[in-house]
Amino acid sequence: MNLAVEHHFQIWDAIILAVCAESGCTCLLSEDMQAGFVWRGVEIINPLTATGMERLQALLR
Repeated sequence: MNLAVEHHFQIWDAIILAVCAESGCTCLLSEDMQAGFVWRGVEIINPLTATGMERLQALLR
């Protein structure tokens, strides 16, 4: 709930991000969340943008 309130996420987006953090993920691909936002080691990446695509390619190397 704090993540949703403090960072203005929708509740389901906050739950997804929290689960990613708890699972040890380092990135979350999303086209409608705050790209570039990092929380507890999880970076949100929009794969549909040039910057997101570059970041995703760097992670896959």
